[in-house]
Amino acid sequence: MANRKIDVNPFKSITSILFLVLIFVGLYFVAKSVFWVLSWLAPVFLILTLIIDYKVVINYGKWILKMLKSNILMGIGAVLLTVFGFPVVSGFLFGKALLSKKIKETLGQFEEKANPNPKDEFVAYEEIKEDVVMEDPLDLNVDPPKVERPEVIIKKKSSDNDYEDLFE
Repeated sequence: MANRKIDVNPFKSITSILFLVLIFVGLYFVAKSVFWVLSWLAPVFLILTLIIDYKVVINYGKWILKMLKSNILMGIGAVLLTVFGFPVVSGFLFGKALLSKKIKETLGQFEEKANPNPKDEFVAYEEIKEDVVMEDPLDLNVDPPKVERPEVIIKKKSSDNDYEDLFE
């Protein structure tokens, strides 16, 4: 055990550190390019969000104001993140508006299938003649109908063994 040779190669650790740095630099440039594209698309996303469902933007503003009233530090943080992360927030609001629109359309289709006749359309009906008199189903003065009871036949046991009686 004492004769083991330990291989200490400093280039293995340096190579792995350089590779890790290259991965993080690559991720930085990918994130930077995505943020740059989002920054150019942010006004378009905000306008489309207002067109699709303006209540999403209004509810987001109400949420910010509620945060400012309930917890001032969190509210200020939310305002700062909204200002500096405007491209991401506008993309998020656009996605939320699209999702809410799709949910409303799906619910509308479901309601149409569940209720095929809207309130505005007339429903087909059949007139019933009033001269037909129906008997009162709750009239308790009527004698109950007589029911014939079936005749019961009792067989005698042929043996003391219950198992054989099953086949008769």
